[in-house]
Order: sequence, then C-alpha cells, then structure tokens
Amino acid sequence: MAEVSIRPEDIRDALAKHVAAYKPGAAVKDEIGSVTEAGDGIARVEGLPSTMTNELLKFENGTLGLALNLDVREIGVVILGEFTGIEEGTTVRRTGEILSGYDNLQHFMHELRHALLSLHKTKREPLDQSVRGGTQTLGNLFLVKNPVIQDYKTTLKTRIRHYIDALPTDANHPFLNRKMQHIQFSGAWSVKLISQGFHTNHVHPQGWLSGNSYIEIPKEITPEDASQAGWFTLGQTSMQLAGREHLAASYCPAEGMSILFPSYMWHGTNPFSSDQPRLSAPFDVKPIT
Repeated sequence: MAEVSIRPEDIRDALAKHVAAYKPGAAVKDEIGSVTEAGDGIARVEGLPSTMTNELLKFENGTLGLALNLDVREIGVVILGEFTGIEEGTTVRRTGEILSGYDNLQHFMHELRHALLSLHKTKREPLDQSVRGGTQTLGNLFLVKNPVIQDYKTTLKTRIRHYIDALPTDANHPFLNRKMQHIQFSGAWSVKLISQGFHTNHVHPQGWLSGNSYIEIPKEITPEDASQAGWFTLGQTSMQLAGREHLAASYCPAEGMSILFPSYMWHGTNPFSSDQPRLSAPFDVKPIT
C-alpha cells in the first residue's frame, strides 16, 4: 500500500494545460515522419527535423502527441490518448501548435476539477456500482478527448510506473508475480459524493493495481477527525463477517493525493457531512506483455 502524490514539476515540465495556436512568421513546414518505436505511452519519431519542444504532433489515427525530447535524428513523443495502433511505421505530422504549461499544482487541480464536473451529467448513482449518495461518470474517463484529462492520465501513468519499478520481484506472491515492464489502464472514471455519500466495500475485478486520485475534498474531512468521516478504508468486506475481519488501514484523502493498492483488496469510503462535494478519479491498471 502506498501513496503517490502528483508533483507540480511533473506537470510543468512534461505536460500542458491547453492548446494555444502557434503562429510563426511562415506557415508550418509540411513534414511527415514515422514512428520507429512505441510502447507504454511513449513513441520515438524520425523525419520531423523542424519540430519544436512542446509542439503537438498528430499520428495517422488522429491521436495527438507531445514532443519533448528533441534529438538530432529522433524525437521523444508522449502520446496524449489511447496508443493502441501506434506502432513502428505509423506516420506522424507536425501541427505547429505549442502547449502552454500550468502555473502550479493548484492551477492543474482547478482545471481538472472543472473538466471532471462537466462529465457528471446524471443525478443519481448507478445501480450496479459501490457509490451511495453521489454520481459516477459513464464509460472510460481516459477516452475523453479533453486536454487536461489526458494530461492527468499521462502524469498519473508516469507516477504509477515509478511505483511499480520500485516493487520487489517475487514469483510466489499473488500480486508481485504479475509485475511486468508495461502496463495499461483497464478502466478509469470519476466519482462525486455529496453529503452523507460513501462507497460500499468492494474490490476491482478488472484490475491488477487500482487507485484513486483526490481532486476536491470538503474542508470537513480532516486528519484530526476521530470519526474518520470521508476517509478511504482498506480491509473490511461487505460480507458481514463480524469478528472474522477487521479494518487494515484508513487514510484521510487530500487534494492532489493518489492512493495505490492491489485490486483484490477490499476497500470503501466512510460517509461525511458537507455542502461541498468529494470529487475523485479512480482507476484500474493491468500488466501487459
């Protein structure tokens, strides 16, 4: 079990807030490059010698990428979206558009909050999920073509990759024996809990590693609260086992925090009272060969 906080420098240096049209003195040179290597959300591209740092590139399937590492012969590109189908030989074009950065972590969280809230269009929780007293977005969050959501995905994946790399290798462990070099998100969504809302205890059968990022936390949810209202809990099931189970751990959420845990672990959320919503973005990750 570990906490991973999204670092401001990761956002400022590697990502961007929104697309701003770059207008050079002459039209952007129509260059067509190709992918030489792709994997884990990163592509290496050759044949685009005029590309600038932080320029948006467009792959032949319409997916955008962000040029970061400019070498003499190749460019390192962060894929801002689904990278399935992007492989060696895929063509890439320049767009001439440059991404501008976030001012700080608070700026990023503000933009992400607005992006997520715009997706909460229902009035009640889904019947087949763990949410009680709130709403949950539909579909895979990371397929939404919104720049700030894609920024969040890319930054989150980088931090998860660092976490996994630090894990020990153990072929006999039910979780560690599936540690792989490459990962992909098998699901992502957003949850908005309102006053008295909570999650029933549950597991994530579609994941290997699961987590939750906290975007907006009511001021009433605090580390000093002995009742642990609004806290994230681990270890208790929903099977009413009484004395045969116990709470393994509980964590007070904070804005900008992400909590990671094995997907097979039971977890839930305590109810809370506030006029402010509790907004989060859970996700599942699975290893790929």
